[in-house]
Amino acid sequence: MLEEIALGRALDRETARRGISVSESMVRAEEDALLGELASAGPMGSRVEVLDRIRTARGLGPRRFEGLLRRNAALRALVAEQSRPQTEEIELTERIAFGPAYRIRLFVSASDRDAATARERVIGVDSPALRAMVMSAVCTESSAHPSAANGGLIERFSPFDPAYPAIARDTAGQLSPGEVSSVMATPGGFAFMMLEQPIAAREPSDAEREQVERRLRIRKERLAMERLAGELLGRTEVSPIDPDLARAWRDGR
Repeated sequence: MLEEIALGRALDRETARRGISVSESMVRAEEDALLGELASAGPMGSRVEVLDRIRTARGLGPRRFEGLLRRNAALRALVAEQSRPQTEEIELTERIAFGPAYRIRLFVSASDRDAATARERVIGVDSPALRAMVMSAVCTESSAHPSAANGGLIERFSPFDPAYPAIARDTAGQLSPGEVSSVMATPGGFAFMMLEQPIAAREPSDAEREQVERRLRIRKERLAMERLAGELLGRTEVSPIDPDLARAWRDGR
């Protein structure tokens, strides 16, 4: 609560300094964006019902929720210029989304020995269909990668995606369907993969290009908003009179 007040006042000062006015339409746009994100996950109910659920889940009353929307609107306005996607960023994002890719299963372990043992279990199976089943089971049982919950499956592994190590991206392009790679040393641990099938590149529609660019802009905005909020709070001096509030403020920082 104290942090919300401090950030709100810091944003008031910063928007005033830069001549930015946060309008009611900007606040409502934040509400619409939040509802739009939830709508993509499935049926939601009426607007009022959804907003009530959001407020309840976050422990916010109507006033605090309105304050959250207003702070987000201010942050978004402040970072808008620096968050505009550059041409090279858009091109890379489109290559990742629509360029050639691979459907793979990935195993990762902190131990090279465990990774080698898991790989031996997989390559010991001659039947390609059974090998895929064993690979899935091995990943589910002991892979440290988030994909373990889905049997190590990564539906679209792009050779252009810098989120993955270069050695893994290069290796994927050298495998044939059903083939298992050797164990690779990566920053995230020791890994090996099995290629299920290559995915051909395709030409996106104009609507798909716009959607990719919009998602990129939103992602950049979120990161910039979080960074700016941290900077503003870091420069804000708060001296609560109440000892408990003072302690909470220090601990929160």
